[in-house]
This record gives sequence, C-alpha cells and structure tokens, in this order.
Amino acid sequence: MQDKSDITSADLTGRDWQDWLDRAETVIGDDGYMQPLGSEHAALFCERKPVLLVTFESFDRLEVLSEL
Repeated sequence: MQDKSDITSADLTGRDWQDWLDRAETVIGDDGYMQPLGSEHAALFCERKPVLLVTFESFDRLEVLSEL
C-alpha cells in the first residue's frame, strides 16, 4: 500500500541520504518517481500539484532549509 501523504509535509529529517530517498519515494507513491543520478544526486517527480520546483540543494542543506 502506498503512502499518500503530502510530500511537502512529510517528515524527512534525521535520515541519511538513502533513507531520505527511500522515504521520499514511498510518499510520492504511484504519483511520480525517484531516480538516482549517480551516488550524490537524485531526481524526484511528483505529479500531484500543478507546480514545477527545480532545486539543486545539497543533502546537508535540505535539513537546514527544513528548519526555516
């Protein structure tokens, strides 16, 4: 069963890179995909809202931004 949580409100803090990717992929479910792009990058696509967000943040910076 896929988790239909809102990807923007899913708690992804306190996870290492692989756990973060696994959880994001679970939350996206059948509405998109997660594609690794080498060992340090990934593309996440979620077709739930009519918004395109493109970011080139580092994994370490994501947690800092989440606290804002």
